[in-house]
Amino acid sequence: MHIRMKLTSQTKQLFLSDLQRHMQERGWHVSRLAVESGVHQSQVSRILAGHFKTFGSNVMTICITLGMKPATYASGTRAERDRQQIADSAISIWDGTHRDTPVVVSLLREIAKLRKRG
Repeated sequence: MHIRMKLTSQTKQLFLSDLQRHMQERGWHVSRLAVESGVHQSQVSRILAGHFKTFGSNVMTICITLGMKPATYASGTRAERDRQQIADSAISIWDGTHRDTPVVVSLLREIAKLRKRG
């Protein structure tokens, strides 16, 4: 599940400020964030410079690594914010490995089956 969440210029600036704060709190620099998140260092640098338009997979991975909640920066309708919050929650239970992906997907599908029955 991947949702590309668009940002307003204000929410993007807020996000970048929060991102820097989270890194400073940990004493991390670009290279450490790259290692911890598994996102290539050039992509981390690009994101930190604000060179992105949406919360794509690399931005989401960085958020998860730093314990940030991407839905905080969502704009748009209530339904869009709700959808993003659900996506964030689903991603938060994933350990970031390829091996864990089918486990999380299976869990979510089972929840969907239970909801359809009930």
